[in-house]
Amino acid sequence: MEAAGLMNDLPCLVIRGICDYSDGHKNKRWQQYAALVAAIYAKELLLQIPAVSKDETDGADTQRENINEINFIIPFHMPFLRNNNFVGRVEKLEEVHEYFSGPGFMDTLRIFALVGTGGMGKTQTALEYTYRHHRDYTAIFWISAVSETTIRASFIDVMQRIVKEQARVTWPESPPDYQAISSKLGIPGLIDEKGTVSANLEAFDNIRSAVFSWLQLPGNNRWLLIIDNADDLETFSITEYFPNQGSGDIFITSRRPEFSQSARQVDLDGLDSRSAITLLLNLANLTDSEVPENEATALVEKLGFMPLAISHAGCYINETKLPLEDYLSHYGKTFKAVQSRKPRFGWNYRNDTAVTTWEVSFSKIKEQDEEAALLLLVCSYLNPEEIFNNLWENNVLEKLEIQELVLLLASYSLVKIVKFGVFSVHPVVHSWARERSDPSERFKAIKYAINILGNASVRKNVLRESKEWEAREERRLASHLEYLHQYLKPLFSAFFQGEREFENQILFDHVYNIALVFFRQGKYDEAMQ
Repeated sequence: MEAAGLMNDLPCLVIRGICDYSDGHKNKRWQQYAALVAAIYAKELLLQIPAVSKDETDGADTQRENINEINFIIPFHMPFLRNNNFVGRVEKLEEVHEYFSGPGFMDTLRIFALVGTGGMGKTQTALEYTYRHHRDYTAIFWISAVSETTIRASFIDVMQRIVKEQARVTWPESPPDYQAISSKLGIPGLIDEKGTVSANLEAFDNIRSAVFSWLQLPGNNRWLLIIDNADDLETFSITEYFPNQGSGDIFITSRRPEFSQSARQVDLDGLDSRSAITLLLNLANLTDSEVPENEATALVEKLGFMPLAISHAGCYINETKLPLEDYLSHYGKTFKAVQSRKPRFGWNYRNDTAVTTWEVSFSKIKEQDEEAALLLLVCSYLNPEEIFNNLWENNVLEKLEIQELVLLLASYSLVKIVKFGVFSVHPVVHSWARERSDPSERFKAIKYAINILGNASVRKNVLRESKEWEAREERRLASHLEYLHQYLKPLFSAFFQGEREFENQILFDHVYNIALVFFRQGKYDEAMQ
C-alpha cells in the first residue's frame, strides 16, 4: 500500500515500521519508536549500497523507454540443414516467389499451399525456398504441424526467439528486464527471470495470441510462416493456428488438397527426368559415364520420378554397392524391405521413408472408412494409370459410393483424380499398397478385383454381341485385366483352394468372362492361363 502507484514504474523496496503488534490494546504511542527503528534500518541499508551516477540512472531510464520499440528482425534459423542434393523444382520455386512478391505484397496476408503425395518433396521444396529467399524476410518461423502437440511446441519456440532477440536489442550490455518484455508482448508472468517462455499448456492460448499480435503489428510486414506437414485435418482445426490478419506470407505443405478456398494451392508432382537422374546418381555416388543412361532412366521411371523413393534408391545403391542394373529386379522382389530401411548416410528426410509416410496416411483412412482402405488395395492389382468409375456396375448408387471413397483417398494424396470419373495411383504407392498387405488382405483385394473386372467383362461382352461396344473402352478394360493376370497367375491355385465351393463357382465364372475378353483380343496365351 505504501508504494502504490510507484512500484509500477520504479523498482523499489518498502521498509515498514511495525508497531501495532507491540501492544495488545493497539494505540499510536509506539508509532514514533517504530518509525525511528525503520529510519535507522533504512540508513544502514543505504550505506551498504554503492552510489549510482546520474548518467547511469539516465541510461536505465532510456533502456526502459526503448522497450516501446518492438523488434521485428529475428536472425534466420531453420530446424533442418539445407539439402545439398536438392535438384529441380525451378518453376515451382519461381511460382512461390512470384506469388509472395506480387503487387501489394507489403499490405496483404498471402497463403500458398504446396500439396501432393507423401514423398514428392514438399517439405524439401519449402526448405529450399527459405534458404534461397531468407534475405527477403525479417523473420522466418517453422511450424511443425504433424500434430497439435508439435504445433504448440513450435509456437512456444517462436515466442522464445522473439523474446530472446527483443532482450538482446533492448539491453545489449546489461541484464534484460524480462518482466517488462512479457508485459510489452502481452504475456505478463509467462517469462521467467532467465527469459524462458512458459511451456504450460494452460498458458498456450495466451502465447499463441501474443505471436499473432506480434505478426500483426504495424510495420511488421516481411515475415514468413512455414506450416509444414499440415495433414491432420480431422483431429483438430489447423486454421486456428493461422493468423487471420496482418501482412506476411504463409507457406503450407500438406498431403491434403483442401486449402484451395483460402490459399493459392499447387500440386507437386514428380521430378523431371533429368533432375531425377541427377538426384539418383549424386546419392549413389556415381557419374554419368559410369552408368548407361537407359538404365538410370528406367529406374527413375519405375520409381515414378518421386524424390523420396529416388533418394532412398540412391543411398541404398551407395551403401550396398549394388549395380544399378540389378537394383530394379532387387527392388521388385523386396520392395517393402528395401523402401522401409532408412539409409545410414546421405539421408535428408529425418525418420521418414516412403513406407512410413504412406502408412500414416493409410492408417488415418482406415480409421475413417475401411472400404476406402480396401479400395486402395484393390487398385494395387489394376492398371494404376487410368482407373475409371465405369469399372463398377451401372448402378448410380454404387458409383456414388465409389466416388466418395475415391475422394477420401484423394484427400490424403494416395490417389490423384485425373478428371471426372477417372483417377490414378502413383506407381510407387501402387507397389507399396500391394506389398504391405498380409495374405488375408491380399486374397480379399484380389477377389474384389476379380469380381469388378468379371462383371465389367460381362457388360463388355454383352455390348460386343449387340454391337454397341467401343474398342477404346475394351482396351481400357484390357489394361486392368493384364495387371490382374500378372499378379493372379502365381497365386491362382492357392487362391481358389481357400474358397468355398459356391464362391469358387462365382469366381470361376468371373475368370471365364475375363478370359473371353483376352480371347476376343487374340491374346490366347493369357486366355488359356
